[in-house]
Amino acid sequence: MAEPGAIRGIVFADIVGSTRLFEQHGDAEAHRLIGRALENLTRVTLMHSGSVVKTIGDEVMSSFENVDAVFVAVSQMIPAILDDATLAEARIRIKAGFQVGEVVLTADDVFGDAVNVASRLAGLARA
Repeated sequence: MAEPGAIRGIVFADIVGSTRLFEQHGDAEAHRLIGRALENLTRVTLMHSGSVVKTIGDEVMSSFENVDAVFVAVSQMIPAILDDATLAEARIRIKAGFQVGEVVLTADDVFGDAVNVASRLAGLARA
C-alpha cells in the first residue's frame, strides 16, 4: 500500500569515477572500495535518522523524515569518504543531490517529483 503526501528529504549520493576504479584496481578491489564507500554513506544516513531506500550500483538513495537532518547528513557524507584513509588513498569522491518535498512511500521505494529532482541534481553535481 502506498502512502501519498508524505514530506521527506531525499538524497542521492553517487561515487564519481567508479569505472576508473575498476580499470586501476581490478574488479574485486574496486567492488570492495565501492562497498566500503556505500557503507560509510549508509552509516551517515542512519546517524541522522534517515533510511537507505536502495543502492543502485555505486549510488545510494536515502530518505529522511526529519527534513532538517538532510542538510546535516549531506554535509557529513563528503568527510565520511575523505576521512577514510583507504578511500582517500584510492581517490574516491562523491557527488550528491537532495530535495525536500512530497513523495509517495511504498513498502520498499519512494516516488515523486522530489525524488526526480534529487536524482537530477546529483547528476549535475561535481565531485
